[in-house]
Amino acid sequence: MATSTVNGKLVNPAIAALDGAQVVLTLVDFNDEPVAGFEVTDQYEAIDAVTVTPDATGAWSAQLVPNADVQTADGTSQTAYRVEESGGSAGTKYWIAVTDTSPSWVGDLITHEVGPATAGELPGTWCTVTDVLTFANKQVTQADVNVAQQMIEAIVRRVWRETDSTTRDYYWLQRATAWQARYVSAHPEILDMLDVQSISQDGLAISFKPGDTQMRVLYSPMALRILNDLFRASNTTIRYNSAFQKNRLTKTGVTAGSSIPWNNL
Repeated sequence: MATSTVNGKLVNPAIAALDGAQVVLTLVDFNDEPVAGFEVTDQYEAIDAVTVTPDATGAWSAQLVPNADVQTADGTSQTAYRVEESGGSAGTKYWIAVTDTSPSWVGDLITHEVGPATAGELPGTWCTVTDVLTFANKQVTQADVNVAQQMIEAIVRRVWRETDSTTRDYYWLQRATAWQARYVSAHPEILDMLDVQSISQDGLAISFKPGDTQMRVLYSPMALRILNDLFRASNTTIRYNSAFQKNRLTKTGVTAGSSIPWNNL
């Protein structure tokens, strides 16, 4: 079983050892999730974490399997070690990729390939996180805005364009997306749930609610109201074929002057 020696030293800014210092090293994937590492040559699985207590000078050492020698259950070699150091009243966390060079100082092994996944941005969205706070009075994440943008694009059958902010539709699209982002943030379960009406256990038969009912669950009532105004406006630049344009939102129960059907999730 080939391992590499990784050395480090924990001290305070005055180069003095720390009271109660401890180092915990955990094998993780690139999303910073703990994983089992399969070493195919010697045929073993590396799991759990290694906890090391520095000596009186703050020095510590650990024997670790090089990351290139282990695979995760899905067959990839994208692993690293999460290093969590604590001592005195302070603590820190970083990641290292252990090589077959031994011994190695932990500072030479630091990698930036690992970390919790965060939402990026789409090519463009009709509203921003700040817009949601302004128009819908709620703090949301970029991920919420990304999801809302795709949902609004699906219902209007139009994708974001760089020139949208100069069109007459932008006023409504911006606000509808903001309210949809608020709704997605408040009801994240809508992204995964099935709109089931009944289940027959023995026959494993599942009946789903009508599609229009499901749409009312997936979309913010306020966003639908705003889009209803957009679709009925005479000066909109959004165009549909006549079959689709007829009562686009009537199927969801949103008609001019009507009340919006509402079911608690």
